[in-house]
Amino acid sequence: RRARASAPVVALFSVYIEAELHQTPLFAASYRSIYMLLAGLFSIVGGALCDSLGRKRTFLLGLTSTAALAAAFLVGHPLLLLLLFLFAGMTTGLYTTAGQTYMLAAVPQTTIGLATAVYFLGYTLSNSVGSYAVGQIVAVASFRAAGLVLLALACLALVLAVIFLPSLPREGQGRSFAFAETLAGYWTIAVRPAVLLLLGIRSLTTIYWGAATLLIPLLIYRATQSPVAAAQYASISLLVAAGCQLLTGRWLDRVGFRVPVLLTITLLLVAAFLTALFATSVVGLFVLGVIGAAAAWSLATAIPGLVRQIADEAEQGRVLGATELVWSFSMIAGNLMGGQLVEWNASLPFLVAGLALLPVPLMAWRLFQREQSVKALAKM
Repeated sequence: RRARASAPVVALFSVYIEAELHQTPLFAASYRSIYMLLAGLFSIVGGALCDSLGRKRTFLLGLTSTAALAAAFLVGHPLLLLLLFLFAGMTTGLYTTAGQTYMLAAVPQTTIGLATAVYFLGYTLSNSVGSYAVGQIVAVASFRAAGLVLLALACLALVLAVIFLPSLPREGQGRSFAFAETLAGYWTIAVRPAVLLLLGIRSLTTIYWGAATLLIPLLIYRATQSPVAAAQYASISLLVAAGCQLLTGRWLDRVGFRVPVLLTITLLLVAAFLTALFATSVVGLFVLGVIGAAAAWSLATAIPGLVRQIADEAEQGRVLGATELVWSFSMIAGNLMGGQLVEWNASLPFLVAGLALLPVPLMAWRLFQREQSVKALAKM
């Protein structure tokens, strides 16, 4: 379910904007920012819909975002493109929250780590393989031809989901779940100490990831003057991250969440500060970028399982929606911070990201200590 025909559109959007619409990188960045902002805001709506309307229905609504993004390569007018991105941003928010909520309800606790790894693996592999395939189609045909292929795949995925994706019963099936009431319950859930700690961890680690995804390929390109080197880094980092996702998933199921989560956070912290130290070294950027990507995707693999530990089933959609909201805002913040500071000094964005990461290990430790105390009290 996680593999998306739209992933190559997001990856190659800036290329399409420049090559076909003859617009600036700032134009592409503004569209992507609007898309990410709406996705974050509507992930909150998606969480409320999951806990009221149901997981499958919300997921199917969100899946229409794939078709909207695939159609982006078919339109040649900025206004039509904006309308598609507005719709795609709103429905992507529903998709991301509903997909993870559905997965949590569909798999047992003993395999949640591996299930999450496979879920996210669909995105990393579809982005890597799909971007390469679309690039080949564009080289021999056009962006429009690539868009038609992606749109056909998106429609096929939607039809298959409607037919084969089973509905899952909600906890408390006999109760009335009103959307407005469910949405209003966000604040009560979000101010719980465990939820606040999880949101803090998700937010501060994503600031680093937002800066790294924007700057490391750019700094490699500036150092080598080779787009191929930047593309090789992007491909290799995704492939390594995919492998680490599977290993982390299995590890989570075997030993629990404490050690893997603390280790991945520590790796992110080390990667941020060392990248600041080696910001002008191609080898340093490459190696540390791959380590950071592996750690970031491994931590993402643990998030749904952590949500299951701190929230009841009837609340998991809303907690996941809140994590997606802070992820989107933090990605935007990391992008903007990195894009500004790198023009002053290449090391500065990673130094700031490293400083932001300093309290995260303590936050994770407190989260696990709190959950351990709650479980101990429940047994008394």
